[in-house]
Amino acid sequence: MATITDVAKKAGVSVATVSRVINNRGYLSANTKAKVQAAMDALHYQPNIAARNLHGKATHTVGVVLPDIINPFYAELFQTVEQQLFALHYQTMLCTTNGEPEKEKMYLRLMAANQVDGIISSTHNPDLADYQNPTVPTVAFDRVLSPTIPMVGSDNQAGGELIGQYVAQHQPRRCLILAGSQEDLAPLSPRIAGMRAALTAPIQVDQVALPFDQPAPVRNQLIRHQLAAHDYDAVLCTDDLTAITVCEFYSDGQRPLVTGFDGSKFIRQYYPGLTTVIQPLDDLCRLAIQLLRNSMTGNAEEVTTYQLPVTLHVGQKVE
Repeated sequence: MATITDVAKKAGVSVATVSRVINNRGYLSANTKAKVQAAMDALHYQPNIAARNLHGKATHTVGVVLPDIINPFYAELFQTVEQQLFALHYQTMLCTTNGEPEKEKMYLRLMAANQVDGIISSTHNPDLADYQNPTVPTVAFDRVLSPTIPMVGSDNQAGGELIGQYVAQHQPRRCLILAGSQEDLAPLSPRIAGMRAALTAPIQVDQVALPFDQPAPVRNQLIRHQLAAHDYDAVLCTDDLTAITVCEFYSDGQRPLVTGFDGSKFIRQYYPGLTTVIQPLDDLCRLAIQLLRNSMTGNAEEVTTYQLPVTLHVGQKVE
């Protein structure tokens, strides 16, 4: 098994220079970095992360905690974060919790034990004690986790108003606001508030929230039961997956106006007819990473909440 000394000898540099390349410390020319990396590749050398942890050195690893990656929005969120971190020479550890508090607690402690440099969390369990006094620099995505953790998210209320105003223009008599979860109301409550603010009398507005932890077939059945019970002119969903389920309930030509929220590239490509709110994922991820890196280097700004503007995507008519 190759050692750091073997790498230094093959690259024609000192052991200290190899160490600086591995830890991304100090100024090094692109040529030197390339020679060291080529030597490590040729020798199949892997830095001893555990040994670096013992000495309190950076691991250049960021943990990302998400509810799941089945939802296209979360999948795109992780892909964006991973790509941006990779460009900054960080590796990424993904943990999906499926809304289970014990599972999330275990992952947070596992990441802390392996001394990841930082954590980005978009959780369904914001009340975990691990978030109240985090031992690792942490940034929240669209959730308020604690007074000591900065939060980056979209302007959900403004997004709800955009959707509500669009629906109101079609003069519906009765609308349904369908929340994709009844537990995770952190980003959903302002979305709903924005929708309701725009849907004024004489429009009748019903509101239903779905249990997050139910299997998909059960959730789908609950949606179908609600839709079958009433004649709606519009259904406003707090996420795109719920909106797609609603669309599938109706026959062509009989569908009411259906809207979503999140606007991932996947949804816009494969469901171009869905009107939805687009969250600025690239900018959100870039800001979250910037705040995290500031915290990791001891330059954390005053903890605050950042809300970025959203845009309305009006669905295209599909011939």
